[in-house]
Amino acid sequence: MADHGTRSRYSYELCRCDKCVEANAEYLKRYRAGDVARARAESEKATRIGQACAAYLSKRHPRIYRRIVEACDGD
Repeated sequence: MADHGTRSRYSYELCRCDKCVEANAEYLKRYRAGDVARARAESEKATRIGQACAAYLSKRHPRIYRRIVEACDGD
């Protein structure tokens, strides 16, 4: 699950909170300005960081990971 305030959460999880709407608007602004490669790279980097953090927590601290996932399911 992507963090709030990311285009990924806006696009794939259909979140429309203020942070996600703002992240999508910023991406579209850069996209329209022709800075697509940088915008995509930043989005992909954030996704990789989130995945690495989730993998680390799930393996080394499974109870904490479960608590985070359960808390995020309520969003």
